[in-house]
Amino acid sequence: MQETTYDLRIASRNKELQRHFSIDEEKYNVLVEMINLLDRMIHLKKDTNLIYGQHDVDMSRESDREERLVASAYYLSIFSGKKPVILTADTDFVRLMGVVPRLMGSDEFLPENELFREALKANPPGLYLKAGKRYDLVPLSTVAQFSPEFIVYNIPEDRNAPLKIWFKKLWERFSANTYKTTAVQNHPEYTGCLLHH
Repeated sequence: MQETTYDLRIASRNKELQRHFSIDEEKYNVLVEMINLLDRMIHLKKDTNLIYGQHDVDMSRESDREERLVASAYYLSIFSGKKPVILTADTDFVRLMGVVPRLMGSDEFLPENELFREALKANPPGLYLKAGKRYDLVPLSTVAQFSPEFIVYNIPEDRNAPLKIWFKKLWERFSANTYKTTAVQNHPEYTGCLLHH
């Protein structure tokens, strides 16, 4: 199994990995921005150290590593034709990969998000959560179940409309010139596995 970094932009600069990756940074950044927006709105990531009293400040927003890794998995699903897998001990991924695709794939963003929807149906990213010395597959049945309407229930109703407009613009940016995007190379050594440490 080949280890890759959580951030495809870093992987694309690594000499060893350059022959495997060709990244359209604009599309990747749009995916990251969408996932970050949803996480900020509905607080999908939890600071377990705060919950267990190990510190007094919520540090769940200190980094967007998890969001970038999920964006990397979606990017690979869309442009590689492979089913990416994330191996992690971080339970935030269960919420991120359970909620995010339903909203990003909402019917309200068609046809701009059609490529995303089709890729997640054909190449759904897998999530394996560390359990002791092994990793167990987390069932993510929600991946192919996209919301008919873009409604975020955990925020005030008056914030949904501007968020929906912003997402529509992000999907328009993503879908612009999609046919020109150079896909991740279908290289036999690339397994699509992303590790989170």
